[in-house]
Amino acid sequence: MTALLGLSDTEVKRLSLSAKDDDRRNLPGFVRISFGMYNTKAEADKLTNALEHITAGSFEGKYQQNKKSGEYTVTNWQPTLPKFF
Repeated sequence: MTALLGLSDTEVKRLSLSAKDDDRRNLPGFVRISFGMYNTKAEADKLTNALEHITAGSFEGKYQQNKKSGEYTVTNWQPTLPKFF
């Protein structure tokens, strides 16, 4: 993963020390997306559109990051998950 992220040994050491100090705010990462046989072309198009907005920096979500875990919590909207389950 470090090679795919383009991290040098120095960067890996710096990030490891930060994580040991309970500061995970700058840890890089990956996103994994899986498709199943049940996914539609419209769903794939919607995902592609969302990724294009995110990479262009035009996503307007606001998040607060937890220093210790590195996780983000959305602050300006709530997903409507029940409609998906």
